[in-house]
Amino acid sequence: MSKINWNKISKSIYDNFDKIEHIFKLGFTPDNQGWVGKCPFHSGAENTTAFRIFPTATAWCFSGGCMDNKCSLVHFLKMLLEQQSEQEYHFDYVLKWYTKHILEGDLSSIPDYIVQKVKQEHIPTIFYNSLYSWEKFAECPSETYIRLGFSREIVNQYNIGECHDRNHRMYNRIVVPQFNIHGQIVGYTGRSMYKQCSRCKLYHYHLAPCPVDYKNGYNKWIHVKGFKTSHYLYNDWNIPETEEVILVESIGNTLKMLMAGAYNTCGLFGNRLSEGQVDILEQMGVKHITWIADNDAVHQAGLKGAQTASRKFRQFRFKLLCPPVKYNDVGEMNVIELNEFLRLKKVNL
Repeated sequence: MSKINWNKISKSIYDNFDKIEHIFKLGFTPDNQGWVGKCPFHSGAENTTAFRIFPTATAWCFSGGCMDNKCSLVHFLKMLLEQQSEQEYHFDYVLKWYTKHILEGDLSSIPDYIVQKVKQEHIPTIFYNSLYSWEKFAECPSETYIRLGFSREIVNQYNIGECHDRNHRMYNRIVVPQFNIHGQIVGYTGRSMYKQCSRCKLYHYHLAPCPVDYKNGYNKWIHVKGFKTSHYLYNDWNIPETEEVILVESIGNTLKMLMAGAYNTCGLFGNRLSEGQVDILEQMGVKHITWIADNDAVHQAGLKGAQTASRKFRQFRFKLLCPPVKYNDVGEMNVIELNEFLRLKKVNL
């Protein structure tokens, strides 16, 4: 991984500060000592010369109350982004934003691995702005999921419903929404209510003939079109501030972990950790990952995926676990068994 020259980045921000000023509407004006204006963070700073951006690529509030010392322009930009979105960002995200919105192709100041992340950036589509719109489609809560062993409380909390509209692609599926931090639904996925057919290994009504068209939605899980699971972690919108996250493979595993009090759990939508999901973890400030892989005696796909990620993404410290051999995954364990397993493995909740 390339080493980031933070001073060089800050000087680049200073050279492009007119664009920053325009985007955030700071009301700053240039003079022979840099830029000056009202403090964007300190509500008591009415003086129009209370805040200054220096040619040394540093910023300082003269009115006091919001800064202990001069800060670099990288940190200043981070503060602006966090104020705008009301969430905390990792510095990698700040560099990604700066590269995409300011440099406009001049990437000489940014390490290659940041540039690659910018190129892979995904802008989420809003499917439902309100839960009222979602529930008209999803018919919450899902009684099927409750019968499968998930608590009514957790099913209600995560707005898990069912689709009984024959004309909808999610017909006869348990539908699970993915939220963003603003409470909007940016994607959803559907789990078949049918059991797996012993003949064709697909999911359909047991008295119906096995389907010929394998691409017609007979998988256990299908996703709404436009929902790229590699850009999301299930439950990432609801994680408390922490440096340690537990990763599991599926939505069901995530919900069972939440029922056991492991509120720092996210679901991968599979057994691989993608670059997009790494972006999310970095923005959250995660440093330690406990990965609980599914058991698969034949292929060990879950464990192999975890081992690959631990070698590839060395910015995190990994702890790799599997549930007891009599269970395929943590979703098959009850809350008492799961709590005991987490205690014995010394998993931080």
